[in-house]
Amino acid sequence: PISKKRLQDRFVDVTEHFENGGDHEIKFDSDKSGIGKIGTEFQPAVKGASAYFDFYDPDAWEELQLGVFGPEFDDKLCDKQREAYKEHMSIQMAAAKAWRKRVLGEDEEIDNNDGILNQIPIRFDPLARGDAFPPLVACATNTIPTVNQIMRR
Repeated sequence: PISKKRLQDRFVDVTEHFENGGDHEIKFDSDKSGIGKIGTEFQPAVKGASAYFDFYDPDAWEELQLGVFGPEFDDKLCDKQREAYKEHMSIQMAAAKAWRKRVLGEDEEIDNNDGILNQIPIRFDPLARGDAFPPLVACATNTIPTVNQIMRR
């Protein structure tokens, strides 16, 4: 998401959990998916304050030492390599953010400044561009077998 309101509780600060004597780890099964499964049990929510930052800004990643900017890469990447990664990230993240705005109708200015969530008009106008369909069509089913459902059985 490109706004704090749409982020909700998907990315939280767990510092308080550890400072208050919580377990030394938080269980998260990253390799489990609910796609194509009926009655999937969700993992328990992790409590914490929203840890929003601009996910589409490589400077924020660098400031927070995420990804290639983390200390674990200090002895693996030189400054020139990190700058190349940062330039690549800038291009890709700008395109991803533009896609979210165009297709999903997100707008960080409206969302972060008390706009009405989920009532923001989507800016895609098929008639203006002559398109017959939006740039993305998503279909969901639990009655028609898909490749994923068949492979999981």
